[in-house]
Amino acid sequence: ERRELLVSAAGLMADGVHDHELWLIPDEGALRSLGVVKPGQVVRVALNRETAGLIHAGSRMVLTREPLGGKPPELKAGPVVAEGAFT
Repeated sequence: ERRELLVSAAGLMADGVHDHELWLIPDEGALRSLGVVKPGQVVRVALNRETAGLIHAGSRMVLTREPLGGKPPELKAGPVVAEGAFT
């Protein structure tokens, strides 16, 4: 209803050369970036109506390791380092 997520990155460690990016895996179509997650931070991620409408019980998310600043537009997403699902 609020179209936002509260994301905690308490377990991540900074290495100075990578960031981590959170992705929604919709039932159909391409991954949707939910933004870069910084180690030790808790942030609210605003979702547009379209992205929020894709989330339901069982929707999956992955966390990838990316260059600083997040996935460059011309590259594929980096390796998955964590995954989970909405309940």
